[in-house]
Amino acid sequence: NNKDFLLLSFPLTVKVNNSPNNALYSYTLTPTLDLNDSQIHYLKQEATFKYPLMISETSNFHSNAYLQLGSITLNSRQELPPSQRFYGGGPQFFRGYNDHAVSPLDQDNKPLGGRSYWLAGSDIHFPMTSSLGLEFFFEAGNVYEDTLPSLKGEVLKSAAIPSLPNGNP
Repeated sequence: NNKDFLLLSFPLTVKVNNSPNNALYSYTLTPTLDLNDSQIHYLKQEATFKYPLMISETSNFHSNAYLQLGSITLNSRQELPPSQRFYGGGPQFFRGYNDHAVSPLDQDNKPLGGRSYWLAGSDIHFPMTSSLGLEFFFEAGNVYEDTLPSLKGEVLKSAAIPSLPNGNP
């Protein structure tokens, strides 16, 4: 896409950390307008639910279960700047896949980016020192062309890949 965009966005985020169980809920709503083309405007939404799982009261190990959802509402994916689309893969989002590898593809198998996604997973962290440790995880989900994610299509999975605590494989 060789079109020039001049985007004006207003991200609004609400985060709730629910004590005593430290569950984290966050929701971001980002209305965006292209100042170069008033016909292009969209609404991007992302929600995250993260719940810590108790392994042992005396252990340094900790674990989480999480669900992430995203959706972009607009007339057509082609009107959406590629940098604003959802892509999965990399060290933080759909771990175990190459950067941008989790995405709808064009006829040449190049990632197009999507308008929605879902990702569910669980991880367990094993600290070795104050700055090093191992993390094992399981994740499942996908990125979709449609505005709403679907559970009917292919579900991509990755699992049991050790990494540093910051999530870098």
